[in-house]
Amino acid sequence: MADDGRNTGFFAKHKAGIVLITGSVLTVVWMYAAESLYQLWGKFTFIPENLRYPVEEFLALNGHHNSPFVFAGGCILALATLAWGLKLNGKLKKWYEYTALVMLIFLLLDILMPCLCSSREHSRRAVCNNYLHKLQQECKSYAIENGGTFPDTVDLSNFKHAIHYYGKGKKYSAPPFVLLEDAEKIHAGDMRHRVYSDGRGENFYPWKK
Repeated sequence: MADDGRNTGFFAKHKAGIVLITGSVLTVVWMYAAESLYQLWGKFTFIPENLRYPVEEFLALNGHHNSPFVFAGGCILALATLAWGLKLNGKLKKWYEYTALVMLIFLLLDILMPCLCSSREHSRRAVCNNYLHKLQQECKSYAIENGGTFPDTVDLSNFKHAIHYYGKGKKYSAPPFVLLEDAEKIHAGDMRHRVYSDGRGENFYPWKK
């Protein structure tokens, strides 16, 4: 059958709408699937720690849909799809093409609105760090009121993850030592908050030894 120069296939007839709808779906998948990448990456235990943990930490801090990296990728994907769809059809003609275009515009707005929010991992680290410093102050107050000796145990029932306490039987006047520390693999990248007996804090990575 001779080709009369007109596109007769389904894709050719409805190309702009198909491109816009596909782009919208891919953008949604990109924005909201990126957040789970670091959880999957953390399961690749066969990868050496000095490679696995830095990537895991980067994904945890930058793999959420509010991250500038994910946000930029979503915008590029959505805008490229929009440009392609308009170029294919010149101007939109079908109702579903208009619908897909409106969906894509609203999707871009949805991406823009929460981009100033902080990530979950950043929030978890801030809460954890503040709690450890508060706990150190409580231990210090106890030591001052009880002959300069830290308590044998501390109440960790209000905290959401395990913490190591090293103050049992030790003096507040002793040279600064690690008083409180996150347990293993609490934060992405196995980063652990440490608080010393004098109140100084630091982030510690055991695998960097």
